[in-house]
Amino acid sequence: MKNDTLLVALAFIIVILCLLVCVVALWQPPASILPSFAPSTSAPTVEQTQASTPPVPEPTEPVSTVPTTTAAEETTTATVHEHSYTGKVTKAPTCTASGVRTYTCACGASYQENIEPLAHAYVIAVRNPTCTQNGCTTYTCKNCDYSEMELGESALGHSFGPWTVKKAPTETTTGIAEADIVVTFSFDTV
Repeated sequence: MKNDTLLVALAFIIVILCLLVCVVALWQPPASILPSFAPSTSAPTVEQTQASTPPVPEPTEPVSTVPTTTAAEETTTATVHEHSYTGKVTKAPTCTASGVRTYTCACGASYQENIEPLAHAYVIAVRNPTCTQNGCTTYTCKNCDYSEMELGESALGHSFGPWTVKKAPTETTTGIAEADIVVTFSFDTV
């Protein structure tokens, strides 16, 4: 019975030792220690190229904050890509709506920015008042045909000239008099 207890204790100690060896073998040094283990940038010697363990690569930081590669591409790619974007208007702005400009890199990465709406470019037409019509000013946008009208001066009313007697009245008939009518009309475009 004493031998059985001794064998169980010995087996337990062996298992603990195996676990410790595994933990030590799998342990990764913290990032602050890694640079001291990094290989030098000089050309490898014959002894280094024949070594059985590969050198630990230096950690690199990405150049861009825009994710452009998948996890599979990152494991196979060793170079860092620097983006070179080309801009193109993908939605033209109008007088009242924003547009969109899209910037694309050769690698497929892209981003967009808004383009401010255009301002109306008005053509102004002024109509002076007449005897029967009020004056007004019309503003029409030459880009989108939007228009606004602003009332101007009131109608002038008729302006009769001097009366001319065509037939004098008598005791039995009515006389006839006519007036010259002065009509003024003009339409200016500015």
